[in-house]
Amino acid sequence: MIYNNFIVLPLGNAILTVDAQNQLVVSNIGNSSNDGISIDVAGKTNYQINYDPITEIATGGSLKASTIGKNSLNMVSTIDEQYVWHDLQSNLNVYGFNKGLLSKNFSIIGLLNGQTVFDVPVDNSDPNPPVVWIAVAGLAVAVVGLAVAIYNTVKTKRATTVTTHYDIYGNITGYDVSYYCDPIPFEITFNNQTYIVDTFGIKKSYQISNQLDVPKIYYPSNVFLTGSNINQIVITSII
Repeated sequence: MIYNNFIVLPLGNAILTVDAQNQLVVSNIGNSSNDGISIDVAGKTNYQINYDPITEIATGGSLKASTIGKNSLNMVSTIDEQYVWHDLQSNLNVYGFNKGLLSKNFSIIGLLNGQTVFDVPVDNSDPNPPVVWIAVAGLAVAVVGLAVAIYNTVKTKRATTVTTHYDIYGNITGYDVSYYCDPIPFEITFNNQTYIVDTFGIKKSYQISNQLDVPKIYYPSNVFLTGSNINQIVITSII
């Protein structure tokens, strides 16, 4: 199926339909976390997926977003995984990132009306990081928690930007991959300080010291959105 000029395919037992409002409805989502949608983003360095509210997160549902990368050697690998679930102890919706897929150095970024509220560098230099779901690499849950006492839905966009850096000779010296989510204006706490942001995310940075490594660079190829214990994912647009 083609939706907003993107190739989309069902994953698992999911069913894709387009409703009268031209929204892409992903339904028949079970509890296996394998049902959802694949979106082909190959060749795009900037794209954004917009969702409708997902109220079931606050009652035990979860949403997983995986980015599949492909390099010029036609090698394919998962390059990013994000997971949203509700933590009963803190009563927060938690946004977690797979630590094993983060770069050695990355930043947690919060924005409000397009202006930077915080930009926190994180050292992820553990040579053998555990592949576990965490609240942004061990930082306090509240840093990435959406307080359900105020908002009990997950209404978000998932925006990705890839920026490649070159030297004066045209050689690639590195690249950044940024993933942004924006529920709605909400409180976020870091180092015992609370901020109001409308967008947060991470930026992964990589350095290229040998041009022979350039063909090995993975660029986003597909995005998998899968859910568990949610009725449906309603995608309002992909741009």
